[in-house]
Amino acid sequence: MDQARAAEISLAAIELCRKSLKPDGVLLLKVFHGGAFDEVLKALKDAFQTVEVRKPAASRGESRENYLLARGLKKS
Repeated sequence: MDQARAAEISLAAIELCRKSLKPDGVLLLKVFHGGAFDEVLKALKDAFQTVEVRKPAASRGESRENYLLARGLKKS
């Protein structure tokens, strides 16, 4: 249930960026691998020119956390 809520928040953040972020703006999302990860990643790729999946070295190996770094907002 927490992953579903986190995905909803991520999707809402992407929509907010589509409406208000400048074209050279950047969005960084902390996400957890789970059922909605692919949906959030697809939404980012649809909205931004480049999307990178990052796992910081400081993150524990067994942790499911990742960061999605999106750049270059596409025109709607």
